[in-house]
Amino acid sequence: MENSKELQRQYKEYREKVYGEYPEVERFWKNKKRVIGFLLIFCLVHNFAVSITATGGDTGMAVILGTVIRIAPDLIFLLAAMGRGWKIDLCLYLLGLYRLIDCLQAIWEVGEMYSGGVLWIFGSIFENSVWMGIIAVCQFLYPVLILLAAVWLTLIPKNRELGAELERANEKLKEFMMSHSQKQ
Repeated sequence: MENSKELQRQYKEYREKVYGEYPEVERFWKNKKRVIGFLLIFCLVHNFAVSITATGGDTGMAVILGTVIRIAPDLIFLLAAMGRGWKIDLCLYLLGLYRLIDCLQAIWEVGEMYSGGVLWIFGSIFENSVWMGIIAVCQFLYPVLILLAAVWLTLIPKNRELGAELERANEKLKEFMMSHSQKQ
C-alpha cells in the first residue's frame, strides 16, 4: 500500500513536470474532456428521455436496456475521441454525419408521408406534445454539436498541434508508469 502511494506521488510530480514542458496542453486536455463529457451526458440524457417516451413513461428495465442499446455506438466513438491524439478525433465526423443523415432521413420520410415542410413537421410535433418537440429538437441538435466538436478538435491548427503535444506528453507518462510498474 505504501509503495502504491509513493508511486502515485512520483507520478503526480512527473506529470506536473511533463505538463510544465507543454504549458497549454493541460488546459486543452481539460477543455477537451469537458466537450466530450458534455456530449456523453447529452447523449445519455437525451436517449434516456427517448426511451422513457417510447415505453410510454415506464422507467423499468426496458428503458435502461433501450438506452444502453441506443447509445452503444455513440459511446464507442465518443470514448475513442476522448483519447489523447487528434487523429482519433476524426471519428467524430463519422458519428456526427451518421446521426445527421439519420435525422435528415426521418424528416424526409415524415415530409413525404404528410406532404409537409420542415417547419410544418416541427410545428405539428410541438402542437401535439411539447415534450416530443423538445426531444425532436435535441435529436437534430446532437449531430450538429458532435460535428462542431470535431471541427474544433481537428480543423483548428492550434488545437491539432495541442492534440499532438498532448499525445507526446501522455506517451512520456505512459513510459514512466511502465518503467516504474516493472520495478515494483
